[in-house]
Amino acid sequence: MTYYCTDCDKLFYAGRKARDQHCQATGHASPAFECDSCSDCFEDEYDRRQHMNLEQHWRRNAPQCQLCGDRAVTQAEIREHEIERHFHCADCNRLSHHLERGSCPRVPMDRNKLYRYIKNRDHRSLITNKELAWYGDKTYAINPTAAWNPWSKAFECYLCHKLHMTLTGLKKHLESPRHQQ
Repeated sequence: MTYYCTDCDKLFYAGRKARDQHCQATGHASPAFECDSCSDCFEDEYDRRQHMNLEQHWRRNAPQCQLCGDRAVTQAEIREHEIERHFHCADCNRLSHHLERGSCPRVPMDRNKLYRYIKNRDHRSLITNKELAWYGDKTYAINPTAAWNPWSKAFECYLCHKLHMTLTGLKKHLESPRHQQ
């Protein structure tokens, strides 16, 4: 593989070590963001990682995100990626939106309890808006005749038009977090 000096554009057919020796001897800067597998150089770390993910140029034992397959240099970077990109909860190995659903086995809390908890402790309105009131989840009284769609032979959600085979399914859908905002 051919490597080159980014300062003088000299080519090194002997490999990366030859280029690094040249840079050290001449005082030229080694590329700061270089692919681990090929000789490509990049403007920043984001571009380098994107290239390495697309081309699958990570070393075989590089830590990998279990949710999307991205790789990183250290396991700490993977944990940070999972928290920032996927809202991952390390305690119970799930995504943090499971707190709103009430499905976290370690936290006996659902959406209403979580919102009430946050609202009661947010005295300076940094997270919540005090002008908006939270009354809990909405409940819906469904008119079966109005919800029935004769063309699709199913009950239709009037908010998002999703079809449900049973009236109970439509009621659960309407009371789900999808339409609670």
